[in-house]
Amino acid sequence: MRPSVVLALGLLLLASGVGLLAVGFMTGGAHFALIVIIPVIYGSSLYVAAGGALLVFGIFLTFLGGAATAGYTGDDGPLPSSASSAGGSKTSYGGFLLIGPVPIVFGNRGSWLPYLLVMGLITVLAVILVVLLY
Repeated sequence: MRPSVVLALGLLLLASGVGLLAVGFMTGGAHFALIVIIPVIYGSSLYVAAGGALLVFGIFLTFLGGAATAGYTGDDGPLPSSASSAGGSKTSYGGFLLIGPVPIVFGNRGSWLPYLLVMGLITVLAVILVVLLY
């Protein structure tokens, strides 16, 4: 199976899991709690069980598809390690890590950092909004 298909399937499972959890919240079968800094979703609904399972499989497939796509060049297979480093291209990385309500942004490309910071702040605001509205 092509890595892009695995990645797309993982993202589809993630979206489906979030959708099922949303249905669980709307029907009253799902509940939200914040234990120290860890958000916990629990409930007795089938939507919660199916949504949680889809989220776990979606995260796994997204990670697997993303990792496989990193070195994939098409129908001829992955690049050998000597060919990928011989081209002189520099590998870029970046991300944000949430520790409690504090987003920590890291990366080696300065042009990505504002976008990562905005993503971190949006995530923090979404968590605060869910806690306040629930």
